[in-house]
Formats: sequence, C-alpha cells, structure tokens
Amino acid sequence: MDKERKARGRTRGAALVLAAFGLVMISAVGALAIDLAMLYKARGDAQRAAEAAALAGASAFVDYAVVDPVVSDSADARARRYAESNAILAQAVSPAEVQDVQVVVDSQKVRVKVGRPKIGTWFARLLGVDSVAIGASAAAVAEHAGNGKCVKPFAVPDTWDEGAQDANGDNLENGGEVWSYTPGDDTYAPGNPDEPLTGSGYGSALRGTDYGRQVGLILPDGVIPITGPNQFRPFSADIVTPYNAAEYQQAIESCDQNDVNFTDSYPLLSAPPAAETQQGVDSLVSMDPGAHWDNLTQTIQGSSAPDWRASPRVVKIGLFDPGQLGPAQTQVVFNNLGMMFLEGFDPATNTLTGRIFYFASGTDDPGDPLHGTLVKRLRLVE
Repeated sequence: MDKERKARGRTRGAALVLAAFGLVMISAVGALAIDLAMLYKARGDAQRAAEAAALAGASAFVDYAVVDPVVSDSADARARRYAESNAILAQAVSPAEVQDVQVVVDSQKVRVKVGRPKIGTWFARLLGVDSVAIGASAAAVAEHAGNGKCVKPFAVPDTWDEGAQDANGDNLENGGEVWSYTPGDDTYAPGNPDEPLTGSGYGSALRGTDYGRQVGLILPDGVIPITGPNQFRPFSADIVTPYNAAEYQQAIESCDQNDVNFTDSYPLLSAPPAAETQQGVDSLVSMDPGAHWDNLTQTIQGSSAPDWRASPRVVKIGLFDPGQLGPAQTQVVFNNLGMMFLEGFDPATNTLTGRIFYFASGTDDPGDPLHGTLVKRLRLVE
C-alpha cells in the first residue's frame, strides 16, 4: 500500500510539473501573440501612411505639368507632409521616419518608404528582444484617364489653329475675329500640358499658357452663329433619358454621377436654357462667394474650401473636337475633360465666364481604351 501511495504521489507531482510547464508555455505563447498583434498593427499603420503619402505626392502631377520645374519639389513636399499627418500606434510619424521619397518625373510616379526603427515590446523582452523595427513602402502614379464623374453639362469645343481669321496671330479668337473650323485649312489636336509643344487645344503652348486664362463662352441662341471656340453647348450626361431644363439646372448645381467618357454620344439640349444656366451658376458662386483669381500669385484665393480644388466653383467641363461644330449638331462625343473656375454667367450676353486650369480628376474604365490629355487619375501601383 505504501508503495502504491508513493507511486501515485510521484505521478501527481510529475503531472503538476508538466501542467505548470504547459501553463508557462501557453502564457508565453499568448504573451508573444500580443506583441505580434501590436507589431502587425504598427506595420499596417506604416503601410497606410506610405500609401497616403504616395497618393498625395502623385497629386502634384495633377496640379502641375511634367515639364513644370516645380513639380518634383511639390511632389516631395506633399508626400512628406501627408506621411507626417498619419500615426503609427497613435504616435505621429516624425520627419525622420519618412525614410525615403522618390519622385520619378518621367513616369509621374512617387514612391514613399515609412518606418519606425524601434517598436518596444512587452513580453518578447523576456526573450531578449526589447524592440523591433517596422517599415512599409508604397508607390502611386498620376495617369491619363478615360472618363469622369461630376462633369457639369457644358460641352465646349476645344481650340484649334485658325489661319486666315486670326488677324493678329495670337491664336485667340479676339473681338472682331470670326473663327470657323474648316478641316483641311485649320488644324486641331488636343493639347497636353505635359507635352506643351504638341497640339492646339486647351493646355498646349500655342496660345502661351492657358493656366488661369479667363475665357468667355457664349451660349448660342439661334442668333449667335455656331462657329468659333468661344461658345458652349448644354448637354445631357444621361444618354437614355436626356435632361429637361430643370434637370439641366440640377446637374449644374450638384454632382451628376453619370460617367462622361470618350466613346459615347451625348445629346445636346435643343432649347438654349439661359435662365437655368444663370440660376445654376449663381447657385455655385453663392456657395463660395469669396473665391477669386489673384493675378499676383496666379492662384485661386479666398475660397472657404481647405483646398481651392474642392470649391464648388471649380468644375469639370467636357471638351470636344471642333470638327463636330455646326448648326445641325445634336449630339457630341468628347475627347477630353477640362477644369474651370466659374466666375459667373451674364444673361445680357449669354456668356459663361471662368478660368481654365489643368488637370481635371477622372476615373478609368477598363473597357474604354481612349484617354484624355487633360484628365488624370491617381492610382497605387506598389
């Protein structure tokens, strides 16, 4: 009996030792899991910071052309600023933790690496690991896009090189000049600020710089001839059920979610809705009345929006090949989207006044191979 009791005692003792050892191991594994979860969270924070920074950096290629000498510095500064506006484990990213910013101008790409050299551990230090370094990288590009949303219902003929009627040779339709696009005599190609020596349309160097250029676009009313580039035509982004006058005004005042692409034909409104144009434009101007063009700084100043691009007065317009112009024009196919700062609509002259900028933001449709030279989207590529 005594031998049996001693044997059972030894068995219980061994089991307790094994149980205690197992409990320690389970606790250790659980403790390490807590550290691993923390490090995983830190790595995710760093990745989000790098992605936000890369997209912000690439946005410089939307504000500036590739050939603009300030684009590289602007991309670098934006990337660093946005990286530092993020946090890793609730602690702001420091300037030193933005470990690398690469701006590849030719490909309009920005690559950012964000890392923290020491993330303190809780339980791994029991194994001699006091801290772990984490890091993440991302790259984004600005690329020409094939369509866009929130396009205002203004169809504008792109500009061309008018020979005989351009009396002073400034490549602008001035007072006293009556331009009329004549294929064969006149030449047209879309402008591209990234390659300013090509094309004749908005954004080309043919007329000097278009950035911030004030334009007055006339709404034809049956009396004003449909000839030159200084005009616009109301259109419907809804192809199936074209706008009536009230829906046209609503499309001016709000964001129309219909895609505007470069393959579909969009119906023009048959009756010139001057009153609805005025009311719609007045509504947008009233949303940001202090915004104005500043000749000294060559920028939009006084906007209530944190970024002037977010002002409701900064809108996208559709641009089309002037070869479509004519009194029989009932539909339009766009080949570009432009960006315009609305200054107002004068009902006395049916003139929409604003300033031209580049580039407009867009999206991409995998089924649409056509891209505009004045519309870009931002995309993460790494």
